Amino acid sequence: MYVSLAVHSEGDLIKQISISFDPENNCFTMPDKGIYKIDYKNDGEISFYEGNRGKWKKIDSKGIVAKVNKDAQQQSTLELSIPFSVLNKIDRKPMRINLMLETSAYKESLINSTPEATCSWMKVVF
Repeated sequence: MYVSLAVHSEGDLIKQISISFDPENNCFTMPDKGIYKIDYKNDGEISFYEGNRGKWKKIDSKGIVAKVNKDAQQQSTLELSIPFSVLNKIDRKPMRINLMLETSAYKESLINSTPEATCSWMKVVF
């Protein structure tokens, strides 16, 4: 799967972008096994997590390719290549994803989504 995000923030600088995945459309109310999250921080750090009983556990990001481009105004483009095997996805059935942006003042998810409840995330059909 290929994900590209262009972040053009005016004023309040984006501190972190989080992309979460429910590859098997489990529809959990909190992060658990089989739910994944990638955090990209403004300083360039990228971390990969798997849910574990309502919390996020940092795991190896082997296989994920990330590229970040910044321009002179500190605007960023984040490109991710995520093999389905890293998400333990073996079929073309629909999955759910969520996106969250964090500034120094607030956190914002996709409209009508709850950050930890995968049932509220956007459905992706392949």
